[in-house]
Amino acid sequence: MGSTITGRRKAERQKCIVEARVYADGHPALLYRIADLTPEGAKLIAYRPVPVLSGKIMVFIPSISEVWAARIRWCRVQSLGVEFICGEADLAETEKPPLASDTFALRMQMAQIADTAKRQSVA
Repeated sequence: MGSTITGRRKAERQKCIVEARVYADGHPALLYRIADLTPEGAKLIAYRPVPVLSGKIMVFIPSISEVWAARIRWCRVQSLGVEFICGEADLAETEKPPLASDTFALRMQMAQIADTAKRQSVA
């Protein structure tokens, strides 16, 4: 899927480029791309400056038709750090975290492949 980044996180971050739309209360859909992620959260990069967001958001990933609930951990002019909320939207709670991590990685690989195919068909 991409290279890994190590740091303070429980799991290694996977670099990726996956299109996403963020829905927050009182705002129209905001266009982002997922830049790196773990099963616990992600860094989202906006295509243009966006309003300061806080609280809970919904992240729609068109390439896999999934909506993930997330809590904003930090917000900058064009980026967000989010923590996924399992058990809400399409992220199910599981009893076996290692399996969930593998399933999560596979879903993100599918999203990245679909996004790449879409970009190549436009070019």
